[in-house]
Amino acid sequence: MIGFMPCVFRVLTGPYRGKVFPVETARPLLIGKALEADFTIPDGALEPFHARVEFDEGASGHMARVAAIDPERVAIEVDGVPFDEALVRSGDRFRIGETTIEFREGGAPGDPAYGRPAPPDALCVACRRRLPQFGGGRVILGATYCVRCVDLRLTVRRDLGRYRVLRKLARDAAEIVYVAEDLSRDPPERVALHVLKSEKQHDPRVLRRFVTKAAFAAALDHPVFPRARDLVLRAETVQYAEDLCEWPTVEERLLAAGPFPLAAAAKIALQLADALRYARRRGMVVGKVRASRLLISPDGTLRIRDYWLAPEVEDRLAAEMGLGAQARPQGADANAPPIEESSELRRYLAPDEREAAHFRDESLDVRPLGICFFQLATGAQPGDARPHELLDRLKKAFERRRRTTSPPALAPIVAKFVARTLDPNPSNRYRTLDDLARDLAAAAAAL
Repeated sequence: MIGFMPCVFRVLTGPYRGKVFPVETARPLLIGKALEADFTIPDGALEPFHARVEFDEGASGHMARVAAIDPERVAIEVDGVPFDEALVRSGDRFRIGETTIEFREGGAPGDPAYGRPAPPDALCVACRRRLPQFGGGRVILGATYCVRCVDLRLTVRRDLGRYRVLRKLARDAAEIVYVAEDLSRDPPERVALHVLKSEKQHDPRVLRRFVTKAAFAAALDHPVFPRARDLVLRAETVQYAEDLCEWPTVEERLLAAGPFPLAAAAKIALQLADALRYARRRGMVVGKVRASRLLISPDGTLRIRDYWLAPEVEDRLAAEMGLGAQARPQGADANAPPIEESSELRRYLAPDEREAAHFRDESLDVRPLGICFFQLATGAQPGDARPHELLDRLKKAFERRRRTTSPPALAPIVAKFVARTLDPNPSNRYRTLDDLARDLAAAAAAL
């Protein structure tokens, strides 16, 4: 998810009137009505790519330089005067198409109050809805907003085949994910629609990775991993649909509502252990298991969206689908050169060395799983503390939940699980996920 930055766009007129969007000041921003723009606005008066915004930090704070992409066709209006390029400071307004945007500096980069989590049940000032009990809002410029009203996942309207795109959900080096409605269902069903960026279709490595993952996800049958369907491979679009999940991350849930009871934490951790065992059997790896990458529902159900396929699994799927090294969508330009490789693209194509090591050694999943359990139960990271110190912290969390001053007794199996997942010495930890899952199930039953 995109982090909350020290500057925002406040939309005063147009389709997003009343909404606030944090902006990433570290890189330029393209504004337009195209789905692949950074700031996609469904404004009919805009060009697909209308304006480019670059940010700078001067003595008086952040500034934004707004320039028309095609000055001969469009202009940027400031106070009713058209410009090819304009420099705006905090509080200044500029207009493109029917949309008027106010640029605001929301606080110093290190300001801990900027973008802090909003309290549950608070009222969003934009849509007037109450925030859910499990969190999902932020305080920006002193006002409370829900995730839908203060994020770069923007609302758009466009049909892609049988799917109607509603808004942007996520993006990475090669694809954009939208919330969309499957119009072939009655009533329409909401899905996550993965669309390969048009300029990435010409890179056979990216296309191969996108298509094989879609085929792999279509055969998944585990509740923690979303299933895919309806892969489309054409020159105008390469896309597939996936089960939609808009739950908060475990980290956001802990921040909003605090730690879980120990029994609930153990059951959630058991879901994760079962998912990691399933992934290993299917030839996939989750890599970095962190609270910030795990999604969780109000009832404690987990969901994992990010994973990689083992090279041999991807090769087998590519061969079955007739995708060689030069696989391209039908009608694509065969002479188009591969796109330039970046660190973000390399991560899309394959896990880094540390994450790839999980393919070879399942014991590398043990400590991250133990950390997740401890974080679920206490709301804090275990750090490098010894097992007996961690047990003391678990007992205190248990005590607070039970509202008792008498020292609670934790079952020996719980102590064993903590020791064998979080011991600083790897040789003292579980060697297999099967052994870990067996003890974790016993611990969950004992709590």
